[in-house]
Amino acid sequence: MNREKQLAKNTAIISIGKIATQLITFFLLPLYTKLLSTEEYGIVDLLNSLVVFLLPIVTLQVEQAVFRFLIDNRENNNQKKKILTTTFVQTILQFVILCFIYAIIQKYINNEYKLFLVLNIFAHMVSTMTLQISRGLGSNKDYAISSFIISFVNVILNIILIAFVRIGAYGLLIANFTSNCLGGVYIIIKQKLYKYIDFKFIDIKMLKEMLKYSLPLIPNALSWWVVNVSDRVIVTYFMGAGENGIYTAANKFSSAYVTIYNIFNLTWTESLAMTINTED
Repeated sequence: MNREKQLAKNTAIISIGKIATQLITFFLLPLYTKLLSTEEYGIVDLLNSLVVFLLPIVTLQVEQAVFRFLIDNRENNNQKKKILTTTFVQTILQFVILCFIYAIIQKYINNEYKLFLVLNIFAHMVSTMTLQISRGLGSNKDYAISSFIISFVNVILNIILIAFVRIGAYGLLIANFTSNCLGGVYIIIKQKLYKYIDFKFIDIKMLKEMLKYSLPLIPNALSWWVVNVSDRVIVTYFMGAGENGIYTAANKFSSAYVTIYNIFNLTWTESLAMTINTED
């Protein structure tokens, strides 16, 4: 298959998983605005924004390095074991450090939802890492299915926990945590990633090479956060969580377009990485 057809195929596969669930989430907006107060919706959005901000710092963007390194070693089983085992150990260490820092500062945080900051960072670490591993191994189909699972479970749990159980903001946060964990578990089982974890393959040199690739991506990710999300922190600070809830709801319209761009960006980046050494 030539490169253009492969790009089109990958874009179509990921689009099926992403756009369908994005539309479902979009049409659920009336449920959120009817059953949640603007304060609840605003607080949840602010917490999710903080997760997005902290995630690149906590993970050191290693998931991007995993994707890039796996592309070059798809046929080398030992190299895949080195990459995935080293990444697994490093990710566990990063999360332990996060929990240690949280244990120290949590008493200074006056918010009833503060535990979900750590829980959802963990859940996003799991889903983000496994999604990038799936892409790195060449399985865009599993990437799309996992993305669909994350969105579908999120939507179903939101309906159950908000409309029927009526636990408000807790419902949104629990749904977010559960759906991201399940999406990650699907890829772990489907790709049998546990078979690649062998502690004798821990490679410090490999980790240094991956960090050399990933660390410059942290300010890039934070810059995009500033462009896309920081306004919500400012709105919340000066106008309150209620106004941020209204602002967040309005932003759902433009996010539908951004999703389409992100899908093509994902597949184009993979195509570029696979063909960067070709003469043309």
